[in-house]
Amino acid sequence: MKKVLIINRGIFPTKRELIDDYDIDIISLYRNIPSILRLFRVIHFKLKLPFLKIWEIKNIDKIFKNYDIIILHDSTSYFHLQRFINHIEKFADNNTKLIFYYWNNVIENIKPLKFSDRWDKVSFDFNDSQKFNLRYVGGYYIPQKNDQENEISSDVFFIGINKGRFPTLISLEKKLRNAGIKPLFILVSKIKSFFSSKYSQPYNYLDVIKFIHGTKCILDITKTNQIGLSLRTYEAIFYNKKFITFNKTIKKYDFYNSNNILIMSDDIQINRIMDFLSVPLVPYNAELLKRYSFDAWIERVDKGETLRDVIE
Repeated sequence: MKKVLIINRGIFPTKRELIDDYDIDIISLYRNIPSILRLFRVIHFKLKLPFLKIWEIKNIDKIFKNYDIIILHDSTSYFHLQRFINHIEKFADNNTKLIFYYWNNVIENIKPLKFSDRWDKVSFDFNDSQKFNLRYVGGYYIPQKNDQENEISSDVFFIGINKGRFPTLISLEKKLRNAGIKPLFILVSKIKSFFSSKYSQPYNYLDVIKFIHGTKCILDITKTNQIGLSLRTYEAIFYNKKFITFNKTIKKYDFYNSNNILIMSDDIQINRIMDFLSVPLVPYNAELLKRYSFDAWIERVDKGETLRDVIE
């Protein structure tokens, strides 16, 4: 059984996963700190101040030993990411396979990260894989347990940070309400939330799951050049929710069903959303979803496989 270390400052709790052929530790390299301190951490990174080590977990130089595979997600702060890349390469065993996973689109207007030949760079996005010579492995999702029964309290749900989307979301929320549709849009801004109730501090992901179970439909607004599946896509298909997206290439995926997924253009038409919500959901095929599971993703990453057969 191969020992795997996944480093991810993302939505999944730090824990251990045991699946066929793999014993997996999932960790963050940042300390668990109160919400109020996270703002100071962001400022620290933005200003590139010294003593970044104060935000890292203890004994960071010792945790990379005795693993067959180490997978570093790009979900950490960019200013700290090069430091983590260097740390891992320095302290990991010489025979450890090192994987860098772009689960966000590559950002071209910042200084490129530096990798040695030890690293296998893989991506969730087919376009990025072609453009930057990355291996296309797609994404994955680990469904989170929700023991509570959640009543449907919203028709359309969105949660996320700005990324230029807030003006569109604020306008759309008003139009949906005027049409008798119940939206729940949570606009996350650590700074703006101190000055306006329109914005919110980040939520714990398990709380986000409760919102998802309590809605009919998930809304996702992606970058115009993104064709990789977003986290919101996985939430929709794994929790059997309708899905509104701007990702036109989603039609090429094997789970696509027009009853379940509405592809929008920049010209958002409320009547299309109303018609879409009135059509019953067709449960997603559980067998097809296995391709997008955590287990299948680990095997692709380890065995040098791709997910190209999903997109023609």
